[in-house]
Amino acid sequence: MYKLLIADDNKMHIQCVLDYVDWKKLGFTEIKTASNGKEAFKIFNTFKPDLVITDVVMPKEDGIILAKNIRSIDKNVHIVFMSCYEEFEYAKHAIDNDITAYVLKPIEPAVMQEAVNKVVTKLKEERSRSNFLSDLLYSDDLAPAEEMLNGACFCSIQHAVVCKYVILSESISHGALLEVLASVDKSFEDFNPHATVEFPNKLIILLITSEEDGEVFLNRVLEAVHCHMHVLKEDQGLSVVVGVSSVYPSVADVSQMLRQASMALDSTYSFKPDEIYFFENFEEDTQWAEATNYTMTELKADLSFLLEMADAESIEVFLNKYYPHNAVYNKNSVKALCFSTVTNLQLLLSERSLNMADLFENPDVIWEKLNKFDTIQDTYHWLKNILTAACEFVTASQPKAGNDIVGELKSYIDTNFKDITSLKQIAADLYISTGYARNIFKKQTGQTIFDYLVDRRIAEAKKLLRDPSYKVYEIVSLVGYTSKAHFIETFKRKTGMTPSEYRQLKMQ
Repeated sequence: MYKLLIADDNKMHIQCVLDYVDWKKLGFTEIKTASNGKEAFKIFNTFKPDLVITDVVMPKEDGIILAKNIRSIDKNVHIVFMSCYEEFEYAKHAIDNDITAYVLKPIEPAVMQEAVNKVVTKLKEERSRSNFLSDLLYSDDLAPAEEMLNGACFCSIQHAVVCKYVILSESISHGALLEVLASVDKSFEDFNPHATVEFPNKLIILLITSEEDGEVFLNRVLEAVHCHMHVLKEDQGLSVVVGVSSVYPSVADVSQMLRQASMALDSTYSFKPDEIYFFENFEEDTQWAEATNYTMTELKADLSFLLEMADAESIEVFLNKYYPHNAVYNKNSVKALCFSTVTNLQLLLSERSLNMADLFENPDVIWEKLNKFDTIQDTYHWLKNILTAACEFVTASQPKAGNDIVGELKSYIDTNFKDITSLKQIAADLYISTGYARNIFKKQTGQTIFDYLVDRRIAEAKKLLRDPSYKVYEIVSLVGYTSKAHFIETFKRKTGMTPSEYRQLKMQ
């Protein structure tokens, strides 16, 4: 259930820590050890222990550096210092209140047991608070949650509300998400908060009160949410949007409250981060008319004009019309707009004898991405990238542009021929599809990209062979081959002679 990491350069002291406490009885099922702070921190990053017990003075990196390194990525793990009298004051002042307990050496079993009991009590409290809401929402076995509901802290409840956070970040680490979770207690201390994480970027918070006035309670909650948003922005650089449910008289309605908070978010997209969406503000669907007030004929005509102009300004005009920045959107209407746009785009490309598959090798990926987006920013940038790629595709299909693309392909190969491993690598670095690169190059030059690459390598090999300071085996790798036999075979096929024969001929 819990994980323990012990760091000490003295193996006897490590054994004492292991022997003085019945770790299995306390719920510690995994234990790892380290002989210095550097090794311990490396283990910490992958092991993710609940408790770290470390000596203060160790080689390479001491316990204080270890604690500082741990605190830079994890504010929640419990740390216990072990030190002798001479080091105790230094250790005590080195880390401000981040250490759960201090144990003096030589270690006394009762003192170590007391320190560990203190940690276990805190761990149980933390897990109880976190697991309560999770059990209440998702578990088939509600007995643990119901036991807490019957406890003293829930007997005087008058009102409850659920807030659902969505963190607006392309990627957030597990540790950062846990830091957000840890900040809840302080920001909502007046509301006996219970929180749980929905990976990868969501947080659910249940807030309760014994106040009789539900409106006063809700206003206080909204004020606290605003303050919490500011804390997340200042301390972690995170922006969020928050859905807030209606106020309910019982925690037993938590599933309904979560549904409402989720609906407030699912029915709403905004370009502005750090916004709060209250469920009761979104009862009617008529407010989404502005985002869906267009016809298929109009949409197709605008897309056709966009492809004719094929420039950044036309793309911005299109997006400003269908994605006005000051509008609030219904999630389904946004997806419908994206679907209609891409479907019409496929038709317009087909009318130009162009294939969407040449632009996006696997068009199914387009729809998979659309279904995974959480914010209007995601869908906006997604559609903008598709429109930009389509315009470039149409432009590149014209003869002059085709020549430009071929020029870029040749230049890339001329510069990187020794490092190229596949056509996919070339296309990816030039932001075009492999199918399109293959077709346009063959059409404009009459040879394949692979043939051009081989010719470029053989040309370089000829140049190097005329320099006697280079050995043949050295030239093999310098022109991009990994096999000497393959290089010799290719060289002979292209020139009619082996590399050695070519060198002998040129050196005469």
